[in-house]
Amino acid sequence: MNNVKQSAYDDDVLSKIQSSWFLYKKENKVSQAQAAKQLGMKQSAFSQYLCGNIALNTDFISRFAQMVNRPPAYFHHRLEHGGEEWYSLDATIFTSEVKQTLSQGKVSNPFIIMPRMATIRDYVTVEIDNYDTRYKKGTIVFFTPIGNICESDEVGIFGKNGQIIAIGELEYCNDSWRVAVLQNGIPTKIILNSNCKLMRLEGSVQHAKNKKRIFHGKE
Repeated sequence: MNNVKQSAYDDDVLSKIQSSWFLYKKENKVSQAQAAKQLGMKQSAFSQYLCGNIALNTDFISRFAQMVNRPPAYFHHRLEHGGEEWYSLDATIFTSEVKQTLSQGKVSNPFIIMPRMATIRDYVTVEIDNYDTRYKKGTIVFFTPIGNICESDEVGIFGKNGQIIAIGELEYCNDSWRVAVLQNGIPTKIILNSNCKLMRLEGSVQHAKNKKRIFHGKE
């Protein structure tokens, strides 16, 4: 049975990570343990990333790119607009304003502490307040309006007024683009038109009050 988690980044990205690590290790004479410390993780975790046993994510790629002195866009085009903010790894958190909910209702808490991967310019935050996504109620999802959007990406559909309409997976079928969504719990396909604006869903966080007990492993 394959236990490897599916990654948002394909095997080409992993190959670039592996080859960049080989060159960096050879030129700088550093061990895997030393590099892992520089990346702020355990050596075992770094090893699992290199082997593809842990799904690549934006945070890891941005840290790794900084370590090997390459722009994040070298590994994937989605990171091409990160600018200098991808390198501001000391600014670990910041406060963002949440202005809308998925059902267009009232926001429960207008401010949220966001992770550093959300420092992409002009991101849009939305509170999940119904059951029409895979996210739990109370989750804050954030979208980036920049960079390429590809088939199978998870996206938000926004109207001309900037209000979110739905969240789902982008599909291409019969020469047209559509998004597979849930509406009132029923699977639905929304055909895209000129009134729709798409943004790629970049990540999610929860308000501190919604977080439950912390997992400490087997006791």
